[in-house]
Amino acid sequence: MKINKQFFNTIKPILIELREKVGNDFVIFGSVPLYLLGVVAFDKEINDIDIALKDTANIPPKAQVVTFQGDAQQQFHKINIQGMNIDIGSEWKGWPGQKLFFQKIFTNPINVEGFKFANLDVIEEWKKDMVEKYNREKDKNYLQKIKEYRLK
Repeated sequence: MKINKQFFNTIKPILIELREKVGNDFVIFGSVPLYLLGVVAFDKEINDIDIALKDTANIPPKAQVVTFQGDAQQQFHKINIQGMNIDIGSEWKGWPGQKLFFQKIFTNPINVEGFKFANLDVIEEWKKDMVEKYNREKDKNYLQKIKEYRLK
């Protein structure tokens, strides 16, 4: 599998520090795997890094609790590492009804130098769900890019 090494090398120091803070039982999802796989061009900047964490005991104590799209039923934790926002989600804490999806995130991840990234099928499913539930334009754009990537 071909990955964007420039992108990976850019986020790697952040991931190393993240692993020191939360352990190694997390999978990166959201848009980051799209940059990693070259589905979306990397222009030197990303907004944040979304991770799914299995053990909520590993959420850093100073992490801020935030609601997703203003939905009090969907909470995640936010920390900052080297100026990058890290959004920590877990079905086991703050995402009721998403157990199956969080299990999928941890199934068959892409492993790059010991860091796990959700596979493209899971990312596509997540983006479709975000469009369906929240009609987010950026997720519609990501879905179009995934479609174009798969046609290559």
